Amino acid sequence: MGTRTRTDMAAPSQPHQATYDAIVIGAGIQGSFTAYHLAQRHRDTLLLEQTWIPSAWHGVELTHFILPHSRGSSHGQSRITRSAYPQVPYARMMPDSFRLWKQLEEEAGTSLYRGKARGGQRMEGELMQLVGHRRTGLVVLGPAGDPELESCRQSLGDNHVLDAVELAQHFPGLRLHAGEVALWDSTGGVLLADRALRAVQNTPDGDFILDRHPKYSNIIIGAGFSGHGFKLAPVVGKLLCELSLGEEPSHSTAPFAISRFPGVLRAAL
Repeated sequence: MGTRTRTDMAAPSQPHQATYDAIVIGAGIQGSFTAYHLAQRHRDTLLLEQTWIPSAWHGVELTHFILPHSRGSSHGQSRITRSAYPQVPYARMMPDSFRLWKQLEEEAGTSLYRGKARGGQRMEGELMQLVGHRRTGLVVLGPAGDPELESCRQSLGDNHVLDAVELAQHFPGLRLHAGEVALWDSTGGVLLADRALRAVQNTPDGDFILDRHPKYSNIIIGAGFSGHGFKLAPVVGKLLCELSLGEEPSHSTAPFAISRFPGVLRAAL
């Protein structure tokens, strides 16, 4: 994505202008949310994707494949969403992501979530209070003392631990074995992926890249979203928007710097 970049449009018949405040290449879920945040900041934004059909979305000129299609990872009906994360940066980003998904639902007038929490009135009430939507909820099971499970517990809080009696009461099909722990994530649920777009790449360590190009500072790179990029797309788009405008990122991007790859990936840029 470049800022203040001159561009030629995909087709001469499409209305166009000579310059834009920002050009976003790739109209997957991350690129779409980046363009969304730029447009909300009243920036003239061009969002590019292969094959064009004229359309307008939140003040953004848009070219894209007709959806749904099977040429990307957005095909299919659903993606999981949750707050339980062993990685601290993602856990910190999820509340903002839930808020932005809700905001998009209200603006678009369509539902992007589905499902109803199980587990009785106590759990359902907690779910509604935390998120403002009805979700399925999520149970995480694992051996006590497991580092990743302990990190998930810390991201959720101690009051989200279920003992064997609570687990059997609310989820009769599940049983704790000796030495196991159950966590209840009241924000867990389903995103309707076939109503949104998603672009997937991956990195050697499985984490995002959200950074400036090491040689060309007007190019912002967002990549490596396989696995958990979809649910965090509202925040990722906001971070890429903020980086492109020279604003202080609303979440730390240090864990997602290109400099963590000293070899092949950096050389390729």
